Amino acid sequence: MSQKWNAWDLYQVFGQDILVQIQNTYLSLSLDNDYHNWCHAADVVCNLAVVLQTLEDAGYPLSEIEYLAACIAAVVHDAGHPGVTNKSFELLHEVLAEEYPCCFDSFLERHSIALFCRALERPDCQVFPENMAADSCKALREMVEPLVLASDMACHNDLLDEFASLQSPGVRSRSTRHANGSFSSSKRYREAKLDESLFSMLLKIADLGHCSQDFEDHKAWAMALKKTEFKADPTNFQGQVGFFDEVMIPLFKSLAHACPACGGLLDRVQHNRKSGTKE
Repeated sequence: MSQKWNAWDLYQVFGQDILVQIQNTYLSLSLDNDYHNWCHAADVVCNLAVVLQTLEDAGYPLSEIEYLAACIAAVVHDAGHPGVTNKSFELLHEVLAEEYPCCFDSFLERHSIALFCRALERPDCQVFPENMAADSCKALREMVEPLVLASDMACHNDLLDEFASLQSPGVRSRSTRHANGSFSSSKRYREAKLDESLFSMLLKIADLGHCSQDFEDHKAWAMALKKTEFKADPTNFQGQVGFFDEVMIPLFKSLAHACPACGGLLDRVQHNRKSGTKE
């Protein structure tokens, strides 16, 4: 990932100051947050880098702004996360639920987006260089928001359904689609929706990417998540085998179907599922 950022000079585009501001929203809560902390954010960025590189190697071209938006979303997706679920906020009527009274879902994700936008407005956090076009800045913001919202597990099934419905013939033909200037407006809209849906899928897979890591690493992350879920609601945490069968395997199968080069990730998820039954 660092090579890509250097090649596109993204360190100049996305300044270090704002990374520090976002990091502080995690660290201020890290003592009470076993899972949704800065280490998790860093892990998600690393997982995302693996998937993006796999796609590029398979011939799926990424623009600078797409790459930057995906990376930003990975960094900020749990910013300010207090370590409890959206449902807990709704039931307990905590501050964040009151802060977003017009939003009946994804309180925490909307809060993370709000923290990012507030950081953008700080005079000491100049994210975009002066020569970056205003429409590019606007496009970047508009790309980040749906990616972060898609990380809400309550949206999981809807995301899978949308991604499946939009694939025709799939991710593999993106370079052909972009090279053809004769698409109708409805076709262009469909392809734009597919791209948005794909990047939402990629962030979701990166967010849950520990399930495709070495089993012991996955187990450590799973135990941290278990502590978080049980702290919020002792009845909420699913058994790992059920979680793999109902969530992880369908998710990674969907990506592998669209991009066979990602099949290795699915293999590792299935391996960890089998390893989990032996615990």
